[in-house]
Amino acid sequence: MNTLVTKNITINGTEYKVACPKEDENRIEYVGERLNQRVKEIAAASHSTLNDATLLLFAALELESLLLDTANEDIACTGNTQHQQEKVIEYATATIENFIKHVENMG
Repeated sequence: MNTLVTKNITINGTEYKVACPKEDENRIEYVGERLNQRVKEIAAASHSTLNDATLLLFAALELESLLLDTANEDIACTGNTQHQQEKVIEYATATIENFIKHVENMG
C-alpha cells in the first residue's frame, strides 16, 4: 500500500497542496518547479494580466501539444500504432484535467 504525503507546490506565487505517493514526492516537486517556470514564462509573454486558472490552461494546452508531437514522432520512429498514441494522449489529458480540477477546487 502506498503511503501518501502532501507536498506544497508553488505556481506563480500561489501555494497548492498536492497529495502524492511517498515514492513520487521528489518527482512532484521537480514537475511542480518546471510547471511554475513555464507558467511564469507564459505570464511574462502575455500582454495582459492573466489569472492562475488561465495561465494553467495555457500551460496544459502547451503540454498537450508537446505530448501529441512526441507521440507523432514515436509513431514515425518506432512504428507504434494509432491506438497506442491515443492511449498516451488520453492518459496525459486525464492527468492534466485532474490537476486543473484540483487547482480550481482549492481556490
